[in-house]
Amino acid sequence: MARDADTPRTRSEVFPSLTAELIFAANLAASVTDRTGVDPGWVRKQREQLPLRARQDLSRFDGFWWPTMGLVDFLCWNGLFHDPEDFLQDIAKIPIERFLSVLSNDDLTLDQVSELIADPSAARNLGDRISRFTFGDADHLEALFRDPEGHREALLNLVRSSDTALFRESFSLLVSQADSTIKTLERRLTTEDPVAVAASLREKRMHGPSTYGLVTFVPSRLIGHRHIQSWGNDHAIFFLQLGISGLVGPNETGTELAEFLKVLSDKTRMDILRLLCCGPSFGKEIASSLGLTTATVSRHLDQLKAAGLVREDRADANNVKRLRYVPESLDEQLERLKTYLLQP
Repeated sequence: MARDADTPRTRSEVFPSLTAELIFAANLAASVTDRTGVDPGWVRKQREQLPLRARQDLSRFDGFWWPTMGLVDFLCWNGLFHDPEDFLQDIAKIPIERFLSVLSNDDLTLDQVSELIADPSAARNLGDRISRFTFGDADHLEALFRDPEGHREALLNLVRSSDTALFRESFSLLVSQADSTIKTLERRLTTEDPVAVAASLREKRMHGPSTYGLVTFVPSRLIGHRHIQSWGNDHAIFFLQLGISGLVGPNETGTELAEFLKVLSDKTRMDILRLLCCGPSFGKEIASSLGLTTATVSRHLDQLKAAGLVREDRADANNVKRLRYVPESLDEQLERLKTYLLQP
């Protein structure tokens, strides 16, 4: 579509971000389940290379689905993509109410954060008021608001400590692997609106405003999700996981969707999902409910976890690993399927 001469053009930029990649690495280390597109073996080795204090602090975060992910929103405001230490020092100075509001994906207002700090037990009742990027179990949410400064200090230390030798190898590989992605995006951005490009990668409309002064595209190896988006201060950032970013053509997308549908095409796997929709469970309980052997259930769970439909918590005090249904994964794939079928 032609652009009016008086309409300011949205600026765009494409590059890997050392700061963002450290945030994603910290999120992987603290997450309770494997993430899409990331080698679980790499995550285990990364945890082993963390300093002792950072490893000890992991238990502070293991009740959260995406412990550090909200930190990327601060990049819209300070733009410190390549200076992680300056970024962390900047965040450490932010009033704690603002820090927690942004960390919560703005699910909580400043006033609500203040109320929760005054009465941390009320955090146990947040429930559906917060998104999947904010979600934590009741115990961990209450603990966060009982010691918000301690939570921030531990979180920022985890990000800082994630700059391991293994991480540096991964970031160097990202820089080399992202070259073709960057060139592909830069070619598109010479003729297409950046917001439209981001929406096409996302395969649905972008969140937030319809226009921005600047859109930044950040390729990553460690998001653990197809893509995420941040916005604020007239600035949108689109983070895309290499290899599953939506840059592939329709044939590749169709193949990915077909593989996903194969996972859903088995009645036993659908029955397992139906059980988990009612609440978390574990392998033996699922096997007993469905009249199957644990080996059979384990085989089906492996496929559901690989497809991102089920996540497994860390073992509890009784060494039981609870399994949970991940509704947003199904929602995302159904959106991709709808787009694939209906758009030429």
